[in-house]
Amino acid sequence: YDVTLKQRRHAILREHPNFTATEAMLEDHARFDALADDFRPEVIVHLAAQAGVRYSLENPRAYLDSNVIGTFTVMEAARRLGVKHLLIASTSSVYGA
Repeated sequence: YDVTLKQRRHAILREHPNFTATEAMLEDHARFDALADDFRPEVIVHLAAQAGVRYSLENPRAYLDSNVIGTFTVMEAARRLGVKHLLIASTSSVYGA
């Protein structure tokens, strides 16, 4: 999809006072853990993923790091911090889109 769609949605969310967004590589678990410790979130919405079956075949390590290790990083932080709600969305590749 066009990246401007993401940017427009992000602009709408930023208008809400309780919304905080941070961009980081989830594979960098030390940085993610530090951010999670600073924010102490009650809810985590994990939408980050590297999509694309073709990309996964051409770059399996990057795909694994992004999708599997990244998700593990989020889940471990949620467990460690006692996060009340964790919402995870997968890639369209899982659903055959």
